[in-house]
Amino acid sequence: MCPPPQDVRLCPRHPIIAAGAVLLFVLCVLCPTARAQETPAAMRFVPDPGRNLTLANLSGQGGQILGGETQGPVLVSAAQGPFWLVFDARGAEDRDFFLDFGGLLEGRVGFMRGLAIYILDRQTGAPLGKTHLGGVGSWAGRRIPIPTHSLEQKAFRVAIFVEPEPGTPVSPRFTPRLVPGAPVPMPPLPIAWALAFAIVGGALFSMGLLRRWVAAWALAVHYMAWGALALLLSAVLVGPPNAPLVAFLLVGLVGLSALAACALFLWRTHRAQSGLFVLAAAGVLAALAALAGGLLPGPNSPALFGAALLLPPVGAAIATAVTALLKDNRALWAPFGGWLASALGTLGAMFWPLPTGAWTLAAGLAVQGVLFTVGLLLWDLAMRRRAVLLRRQKLRRAQALAQVKREEESQGQAHLLRTIERERALMAELREREHDRTEQMRLAKEAADEANRAKSAFLAVVSHEIRTPMTGVLGMLRLLEGSGLTREQKDYVTTMRRSGDTMMKLLNDILDLEKVGSGQMEMEAIDFDLSQLIESVVTLMSAHAAEKGLYLKAECAQSLPRYVVGDPARLRQVFLNLVSNAIKFTAKGGITISARLAAEGGITFAVRDTGIGIPPEAQERLFVPFAQAESSTSRKYGGTGLGLAICKQIIAAMGSEIHIESTPRRGTAFFFTLTLPEGQADRAYTDAPDAEEELHAPPVPSMRILVVEDNAVNQKIVCSLLEAHAHRPTPTPTAEAALDLARKEAFDAILMDVNLGGINGLEATRALRAMPMAASANAPVIALTGNVGEASVRACYAAGMNGFVSKPVRPLELYEALAKVHEGRLDSPLSRQEDGEVDPADSDLTLDFVLAPNAQTLGAEPYRTAQEIWGDLSRDPEPEAKAPPPAPSTTGALSLPMLRSLAESVGRDHVLALMEGFWDKAQELIAAITTAAAKGDGPAMGARGHELKGMAGNFGMEALSQIAAQIERTAKIGQAEEAAALAERLPEALHTAHTAFDQWVDRES
Repeated sequence: MCPPPQDVRLCPRHPIIAAGAVLLFVLCVLCPTARAQETPAAMRFVPDPGRNLTLANLSGQGGQILGGETQGPVLVSAAQGPFWLVFDARGAEDRDFFLDFGGLLEGRVGFMRGLAIYILDRQTGAPLGKTHLGGVGSWAGRRIPIPTHSLEQKAFRVAIFVEPEPGTPVSPRFTPRLVPGAPVPMPPLPIAWALAFAIVGGALFSMGLLRRWVAAWALAVHYMAWGALALLLSAVLVGPPNAPLVAFLLVGLVGLSALAACALFLWRTHRAQSGLFVLAAAGVLAALAALAGGLLPGPNSPALFGAALLLPPVGAAIATAVTALLKDNRALWAPFGGWLASALGTLGAMFWPLPTGAWTLAAGLAVQGVLFTVGLLLWDLAMRRRAVLLRRQKLRRAQALAQVKREEESQGQAHLLRTIERERALMAELREREHDRTEQMRLAKEAADEANRAKSAFLAVVSHEIRTPMTGVLGMLRLLEGSGLTREQKDYVTTMRRSGDTMMKLLNDILDLEKVGSGQMEMEAIDFDLSQLIESVVTLMSAHAAEKGLYLKAECAQSLPRYVVGDPARLRQVFLNLVSNAIKFTAKGGITISARLAAEGGITFAVRDTGIGIPPEAQERLFVPFAQAESSTSRKYGGTGLGLAICKQIIAAMGSEIHIESTPRRGTAFFFTLTLPEGQADRAYTDAPDAEEELHAPPVPSMRILVVEDNAVNQKIVCSLLEAHAHRPTPTPTAEAALDLARKEAFDAILMDVNLGGINGLEATRALRAMPMAASANAPVIALTGNVGEASVRACYAAGMNGFVSKPVRPLELYEALAKVHEGRLDSPLSRQEDGEVDPADSDLTLDFVLAPNAQTLGAEPYRTAQEIWGDLSRDPEPEAKAPPPAPSTTGALSLPMLRSLAESVGRDHVLALMEGFWDKAQELIAAITTAAAKGDGPAMGARGHELKGMAGNFGMEALSQIAAQIERTAKIGQAEEAAALAERLPEALHTAHTAFDQWVDRES
């Protein structure tokens, strides 16, 4: 194959010379002229196309042969069909007779379909012997034995009936040879000739395989086909029916492979591809023509007809090759074109009715061998020159590219320098502009901040002026709720109170709008009853709808989860705003609140009305603050235009978007989709205020209760909560005094602080249980502690306690614990020797030390509801202590729900009085912690931190309580330096809590 110019593979010269030498040796040495053998007597050729002659017709009176003409050892054309060959001979003792029809070197290129040999008496014509060949399964070589071994010294006549295969001439020749008693084998020349061609073809094929040289493969096929054709024509005379077809296929393969080899050698450029295609197509036509010449009957001679069909396409192929390839391969065309012409000419001469002998074939093939060798050498030389040229071109191209690259780099560096200079100038200008813009923005920000402060001050004044009378109204409603009312009256009062609460919440919309706009609004994530929230909105707004004769209903899908996690207050605010707007703009029909599961996940809420509708051009202005659909809307229906703006921003803060569908005079629908995880019933938030919880606290008769609390403020809070429900508390600050009172007096229950100064609560409880003769030895002991982990609960029960109330103390939780004491439903204490249990002998310091590693990660422990604590206590104990489940964390300085709960339980004035003592006590504890930190006294810091933690937690001072809890834990595990660092944050936390409390007092006043 001639590869593309980009990757030239050179043909080695030594294999070329070796292949040419072998071919020349084959042609010049193994192809001599056929040795002259004994020429028989003259033959008579008698045509018999109609098969009418008989043996009697062939011999006349006196032994004269009738008809025909005398023939020598020359070619006999088989164009006329079957014929007879007749000659006379005399038998001899030392010789056998064979009939030799010649081979390819003698000019025979055809086959016989049938052959019959008759031995006749020369005088009488009587048959003396017979040999018959032909038919399926019968074949013979070129030499046929004549049965004359019994005719010694006797004259006889041989009559041979020949039925040739149509298509090519046959050359019969009678050759006696002295071979005593054995048949004469086939001459070795055809076998050697075919073997030599096979060797040359195999060598070329191997060369092509090793070098990936397709042209060598084409040459290998060419010479192998030549060898097979020579062997077939020289060795087979009477053959099977498909022998002529095989011969013609080999002829076509020889010609086609010659065309392919020539084309592949000449194909060097892409411009010659079209000529290569035409050349290949012409070769295929030539092969088909050769095949047709052997199979189709001709008008006179099949050989002439085949030659007539073969030569035109061969000529067209050569002309096309010359036209397409000559201009690009002039140096190579002469040897390869001559080789192709010689090969095709030799092949074509075989099909002409001319004598074709050894000299003819040897001359034609010798020319091919010489031209083949010369062509390959020239091709190799051309390829080497081309490779050198390509290398030079590649080198020049690389040098040119390198020069261009150097110039580009030089230009690029110059351009880069110019660009850097321009960028420097631009950066200086930009810095100057940025400075001016920054100054302008600072001035604008100061003006905006001043305007925002003025707006905030105005809103605060307006809010305070409205909240003051509303606080009185709501307070009186709560007092009225607690009086003796009928069920119907109580429903009215409850609705009024809830309406007042709603009004207060709506009052916050003005402030909420500012918070949402500035990104300061924080969304809660608590469990709540979704259906109850929607029903409460319907109940609250039903009266307003009924005043206009409208229906208001809720449609909740059955597949909705009842309890979800989210911000119920903000969601209620959205529903109230949407329902209020719907009632305002609906004259007949009604409003429907719907909730269903969305296909893509989440819950889709919708508020639909049958009102006046909103035109499409006005829908874009709906969510703009202080904007309404039409300028006349405010005069006709009222409103400020804040509601929908707040709804949009609240829904956006929840991670969704509110949409609208409206048709004028047919109604409007607002809908949005929220992702609300499923919640838990036992953690569900209820919208009833703490005062209502207090009203529904379990009824418990008056009890005498010993309150053991070393913090005076916490002591006052607990006693106030007990007195509010007619209980009789007896406070004491120390465990020693408590044990003395318990030994002398009988109490219905004991509230025991776990972390007491001196003897702690656990030790005091164990000491009480060890005094069987004491008056209150068997009194139920309820633990008061801020440690709500499972290990703390287990330690309390192991010490003999019977209940558990977490700090800060929640009224409902305390009342439920007292109800259990009254009903005798005390929690069962755990076994004191369980695996993994805290040793009862350990103090609370040991208990806190167990929890301390988690304290570093979690910070101050979260506050938990009573349902969570009792749920944990009701579970079966596990062998190992686990950290408490995470609860919602608050990061504010003041817990307003806790403070409101305390105020509603003991009264606002009482809370203010308690807080006066709290501030003094807190400052005293902070000073003690600071002094201990300076001395490196870890136990003192831990004790005072524990006291400050519980006291601050009871008043909802969450940030202060958390810092104190961290000081307590780090001090107890020996990290005094970290505890001292935390102590530095206490004064600021106390100041922040004081400021937040003062603001709360102002808002509630």
